[in-house]
Amino acid sequence: MRNPNTLADARRSDLGGIKPEPLFVRLHPERRNVVTREALIYRIRGEFREMRGLSLTLSQAARLFGISQEICARLLLGFAKDGLLRLTVDGRYILRGENP
Repeated sequence: MRNPNTLADARRSDLGGIKPEPLFVRLHPERRNVVTREALIYRIRGEFREMRGLSLTLSQAARLFGISQEICARLLLGFAKDGLLRLTVDGRYILRGENP
């Protein structure tokens, strides 16, 4: 069996004097913070369920929940697809089953 140091030394000498450096692999972190996202979803659902008659435009909802309009639009449309909310003709989100 070979001595590990001898093998490493032999490999280094094959590099023509170039000192090897450790390889770092940078993984792309998850863009979304799942815990924060779930808390936000819980909060939005709660606001609409607890405040009967709540009727918000996209702009109003984004301000109320402290998020960008892009993120807010994705969340509200998701709630509409899931049947929690509905989008009225005048662009307001309300709890499904309530009249605007």
